[in-house]
Amino acid sequence: MLEAGNNAISDTELLTLLRTGDAAAERALYDRYKPVVLCHARAYFLRGGDREDLAQEGMIGLLRAVSDYNPQKGAAFRTFAELCIENQIKTAVTLSNRKKHAPLNCAQQLSESLQVPGPEDAFLGNERFDNFVLLLERALSPLERRALALYLRGLSYAEVAQTLGKPVKSVDNALARVRKKTESLRIFD
Repeated sequence: MLEAGNNAISDTELLTLLRTGDAAAERALYDRYKPVVLCHARAYFLRGGDREDLAQEGMIGLLRAVSDYNPQKGAAFRTFAELCIENQIKTAVTLSNRKKHAPLNCAQQLSESLQVPGPEDAFLGNERFDNFVLLLERALSPLERRALALYLRGLSYAEVAQTLGKPVKSVDNALARVRKKTESLRIFD
């Protein structure tokens, strides 16, 4: 039986054992490549997701690499696995950015949507929103406020950068900070 922490066994040997049904070889291979998956996941941003979602996508890529790897093709398993992991993560990010399934991801039960809010709900909602705006204004820097206002008017990052006389990367960083600060306020929970 194989010990999971044994790095003396090559990837090809682990794959051979894994394909014969050796669960310890499977665990050892996945443990060996988990840091690789996490490293690739850190390089991307998934709209509506988090790092764990990207890591799961990377693990799916690793599973595909395990099932599709052919040593006769001449590539090392590590090279093939990294390519599969990277491609799976890129595909997930691309599909997320298309917003193709947004209606399904944001769906709610019909019975919930038929409930008509009363005047108290509307008042409390407006009060929460006003509090949120006030807290957000206090949390944002002047550059972040200006960039957000222009972005909310429908300007692209490049147009916001041109209007503010800043590099596009500065606008991107400012809006990323706005997102992070907005998430930290969590006034609607």
